[in-house]
Amino acid sequence: MRLALVPTGAFARDLKRMARKHVPLEPVEEVLDLIAENSEASLRTLEARHRMHILQGYAAVYECHIGNAGDLLLVWHREGDAAYILRLGSHDQVLGRRGRY
Repeated sequence: MRLALVPTGAFARDLKRMARKHVPLEPVEEVLDLIAENSEASLRTLEARHRMHILQGYAAVYECHIGNAGDLLLVWHREGDAAYILRLGSHDQVLGRRGRY
């Protein structure tokens, strides 16, 4: 079952900031495609290649690392047939010093 991707305003700002910094966005698009696909194979790829995991202390909020970009994270929340794309950025930008998005 394919998920509908719903970007939040914070994600849109994060994406714009990444584009201004000339960060390649193709790996982000690849991860978003894997999230939307929502198949067993895509979830295995997210877990193995992008270290996808549920954020501790949150129900159904996931985090993964974007490709080989080092400290670039994508955070999303799954609810029903939709994936709400919450944030994109470094650990400090996304989770802050206290580890909260």
